This record gives sequence, structure tokens and C-alpha cells, in this order.
Amino acid sequence: MAISGNRAGSRPIVDCVISCCATSWTGGGNPPEKQCKALIDTGATHTVIAPHIAAVLNLPLIGTISHTTVGSNTPRQCPQHACDVKFSDTANGGICRTSDVWAIVDQISGYDVILGWDILRFYQLSFDRSGSFCLSW
Repeated sequence: MAISGNRAGSRPIVDCVISCCATSWTGGGNPPEKQCKALIDTGATHTVIAPHIAAVLNLPLIGTISHTTVGSNTPRQCPQHACDVKFSDTANGGICRTSDVWAIVDQISGYDVILGWDILRFYQLSFDRSGSFCLSW
């Protein structure tokens, strides 16, 4: 199964779904979900989600982490929230979920999510010269 695309403005963007962790969800039915636009960032060690996503889904706070962003050499404490990240291969009907992700919550410009290596390490990611990319599982 795979998600393929072309780099919009030379940036690899994918659709994903963020939800409360299925393993810790105590409400009735399925955990709430939010469809998101995510940037694949091969230079990011951790996944980052926008504050409004954590708030809408009421994601559980698991702690804080010292976080440094591009362009800043000053680390700062940011909250970490537990969530699940789901990708769907709509062409083939496949779904893949990365569970219990400890996502950093921080301001993001232009995206809902930045996918870092804490998630990308579970997938095969390829880019080619034409500008296309593929995230497969």
C-alpha cells in the first residue's frame, strides 16, 4: 500500500488523520478524528501538530519536551500529546496507523502536521527527480 504525490511548491504534502490514541480512549465508540494536511520533513526528528488540532481532539498531555525549531538556536519547552496518525491508500483501500505517537504541539505555518522521523521510520519513503514521492507500507 502507498500514498503517492507530487511535491507542491517542492514540498511533499500528504493527507493524514490525527486521532486520540485508540489504546487510551475511554469515551464511547471510536476516538474523535481530524483530517489534516501534513508536511513530510526528513529533517525533523519528531512529529509536530498544530495547537488547534490538539485542542479540538482533546489529546491527552503526556509531558513536555525541549524543542528547537529551524532558525532558532534556543530550545524551549513544548507540550507533548499522545495521538494516533493514520494514512489511507484510497486507490487500493489500505489503511496504516501509527499508534501512540508522542507529538510535540507547536505553532506551524501552512500545515496541520509536520511528520518527523518518529513516524517516518516505520515507512518506506522515496523521492525522484521529477518531483514525485511515495510513502509506502
